[in-house]
Amino acid sequence: GYFDLSDQSEYCPSERAALADFYNEAKGLEWTESTRKVLDIAAKQLLDSPESPTPYRTIAWLDEYESHCLWKGITCEDGYTVKIELNANGLSGRLSSSIGKLQNLRELDVSDNEIKDTIPSEIGLLEQLEYVKLSFNRFQREMPPEVENLKKLKLFQAHGNKITGTVTLSEGLVPDKFSESSFVTDCGSPSLFGDDPGPVDCASCTMCCNEFEECFPTEKNALLEWKDYEDFGFILLGIVLASMFAVNGVSSLWDHRKKSVRDRSARTLTTEYIRQKSQADAKYAIKSMGEGSVYSFFLTNNILAWFFALATVALQFWLLQPFIIAAEFDLSDDVKDLVYTWKCDRVSDKCEDLGDLTWQGWFLFGLLMTAYMGKDIVCGAKMIILSGKSRHGVSQRIRFFVGGSLLGCVSVYIFYASTIYNISIATTNTELIYNAVIILFIMEMDERVFDTIDAMNQKWVDRVTKRKELDEITMSGRPSIAGKSKARPAKDKLNDDDSENDKVYEEMYELKRKLFEMEKSMNSVKEHCGMSTSTSSSTGTTVDTNLHSSDSLSLSQVTAAEINSSGTTVKEKLGESACSASPLGDAAEQSEVEDCGKTLPQDHGTDQKGPQVTELSQSEVTGSSESPPPKQPVEGILRDTSDTPDDQRNGSQVTFVLDPK
Repeated sequence: GYFDLSDQSEYCPSERAALADFYNEAKGLEWTESTRKVLDIAAKQLLDSPESPTPYRTIAWLDEYESHCLWKGITCEDGYTVKIELNANGLSGRLSSSIGKLQNLRELDVSDNEIKDTIPSEIGLLEQLEYVKLSFNRFQREMPPEVENLKKLKLFQAHGNKITGTVTLSEGLVPDKFSESSFVTDCGSPSLFGDDPGPVDCASCTMCCNEFEECFPTEKNALLEWKDYEDFGFILLGIVLASMFAVNGVSSLWDHRKKSVRDRSARTLTTEYIRQKSQADAKYAIKSMGEGSVYSFFLTNNILAWFFALATVALQFWLLQPFIIAAEFDLSDDVKDLVYTWKCDRVSDKCEDLGDLTWQGWFLFGLLMTAYMGKDIVCGAKMIILSGKSRHGVSQRIRFFVGGSLLGCVSVYIFYASTIYNISIATTNTELIYNAVIILFIMEMDERVFDTIDAMNQKWVDRVTKRKELDEITMSGRPSIAGKSKARPAKDKLNDDDSENDKVYEEMYELKRKLFEMEKSMNSVKEHCGMSTSTSSSTGTTVDTNLHSSDSLSLSQVTAAEINSSGTTVKEKLGESACSASPLGDAAEQSEVEDCGKTLPQDHGTDQKGPQVTELSQSEVTGSSESPPPKQPVEGILRDTSDTPDDQRNGSQVTFVLDPK
């Protein structure tokens, strides 16, 4: 007979019995290795020669004459089991519920085996557990809720199994040295079970893996902690629009300030100047919006054109939505395009990121997006600035604002969509650039739509956009000067000019003003000399009305005159007395006309050409060197001396001679 001492704790400790159950239920006889070689201290002491080989003895599991602390994979402290390490050792069967009797167990590693069935709920009794690896087995069904009692966990890895349902870990667990590899389950997609029941639900996990053993950290970026990508996209558009309103307000205030400065300096701009500046702004706006883009339709009054433009904007936003939705961070949704770049292998405790994306790739991405989108964003802002100018009508200011706002919003939204989509799917620098280029094609949608409409009905596009008229816009006319114009220091001009274009306008109109004053001075001299004058309808300046063929002309000390029929070019040579009588008082004007023999600046605001007239004084006709007495009219006639046929002339050459009477 024999005695069964398994129930006697003094002869058979409870931990030894629990480990025996563990061995039997995990089919210990089939393990890859179930023995351990240990130093045979007793045999070593019997050896006399130090050169003798060190004796070892082999201890198997369930050895009746050896302590369980010497069994393979078992580590003890003070006779209590604190560690079980049997990973990749061919374990199968099931995990014994007797493991709950190992109250001092701190580490349990049975990963990479073939253990089946469920995880016993008794595992929740091991309150000292800190390190648990159950990964890469064939555990089934749900995780026992008792695992929530393991409040000292630093590592819990249960991925690579067939577990379903919810995994609830203790609240307040903080990843330690294992960081994102601390708490890992099969909470990623696609799941081995498809959509039903789907992946594990684990809110406390730091890493989720899918059926392909690909993993991804569950930690969201700061933006997603607040809102998801789609919601934040709308918030971003609201921020952009608010910024546009702010820019419009600043532009309006700045324009009002400039107007106040002009009023204080007694300088006012004529309606003609404002009209021309508004036309130039309209042409500049179309160039900024894109002459080959449907965004230019926002600058028109045509309802159908606005419909095409708004439809294109809506289409661009609609095409961007799938990218934003696919970039959403939801590891349990198989529809998302998120690429799992991490790997939690069977050997290491830590997961590794296999992605090759570097900061150089993001730098190149930023350069690419700035190169393509920067111009549109800046031009949109400029349209908003133009919408704040009071020289434009209310309807035109609204068109500028709407067009600039939509251009800016679409550009920013494309930049945003491309960035978050690359965060989700790009794994290399080349993929980053490739994905960005694909999304940038959406930005070309407005040009493709415009090209299609233009090809179908070019006349309608020309009429709506006034394409040909805008190409023929030239700066013509001259401003009226209200009040006395005074030379201003350069510093004041710089304060008045908000751009280089304004400087050009100011300088050009200053030259035209000087020309206007000179023409007035010349007319005063003519009146003083007894010449009849009238106002030219084309320029508003005073010219001689007696210069017609066969008409009489009165002169006094005027030796020559060339008068363009448009009145825009006047060249006269005056005698010393006429020059001294000139009323020009402005130093700047006198520097341009130092004597009466110089040609006055021409007004290029007209293309008209007229007859060229040469006036000969009495002394030149008679050959006498004496000048006639002042204010003595001399009569003569104008004769056509040109040999050019009438149908080929652009003006006529006539000569004034004394009347033979």
